[in-house]
Amino acid sequence: MLLNLLSCLIETLEAAEAADRNLDSRYIKGLLALTAKSVAVQAGAHTQAKGSQKVQQAQGLIAWGDRLLAGRDYVGAADEYQQAMRESQGVR
Repeated sequence: MLLNLLSCLIETLEAAEAADRNLDSRYIKGLLALTAKSVAVQAGAHTQAKGSQKVQQAQGLIAWGDRLLAGRDYVGAADEYQQAMRESQGVR
């Protein structure tokens, strides 16, 4: 799944940064996390017409992901966005 791949890419970048202290990939990790958010929001938009409670839960997860992203927890944010997409689609 795309969101799994995005999380893996962010984790790989973080591992590379840990190995090389001169490497700064915050910009790229931020873009990958925002891409994950975009996928989750789009998935929720398709479900939103149904007005389900799952959409509200997904929106809460997206908001939490935004907080993590603001704190530069890119992996955590991508994981929350993935959970939001699953929630909006009724997948666990």
